[in-house]
Amino acid sequence: DVLIVGGWQRLIPETVLATLSFGGIGAHGSSEPLPKGRGRSPINWSLIEGKQSFILHIFRMKAGADDGDVIDQATFDINAWDTCRTLYSKYAITVRRMLVKALGEIAAGNVSLRPQTGPPTYYPKRTPEDLRLLMIDPKVVELAPFEGIPHLLLPVVTDMKQASTALR
Repeated sequence: DVLIVGGWQRLIPETVLATLSFGGIGAHGSSEPLPKGRGRSPINWSLIEGKQSFILHIFRMKAGADDGDVIDQATFDINAWDTCRTLYSKYAITVRRMLVKALGEIAAGNVSLRPQTGPPTYYPKRTPEDLRLLMIDPKVVELAPFEGIPHLLLPVVTDMKQASTALR
């Protein structure tokens, strides 16, 4: 038995994971190899921090946050036109390929696990105060991914005369 989990907000208890023959497989990305960048909203934080690549990991779950042994990892670029929506599309394509491969290895009994090494870092929970969106050219910046997300509904600046005061 294998539990596949992605985008979860709560930790899966060890008592649940122990009921499965393999346990759980989690997916988590970061701009650096795990254990760096554990925690919440890694795609959002990678964009906010101006990162140029994203490393997606799948791992055997433990009771902690993103702390299990790594089964596989893959890297994709973050370009100047990427949004949360485009990065989630890249994530979905990449994680599917990784899971198909990993499930085959698990079924064959030859999956290899690599422990995470080094001190972990954690992305915090995002709050409304974390976002300041300054948009200079509405034809270039896509806002559709943010519609209906209350913590991202902030004023948008499209007038260069207002740009200097927008972040105050």
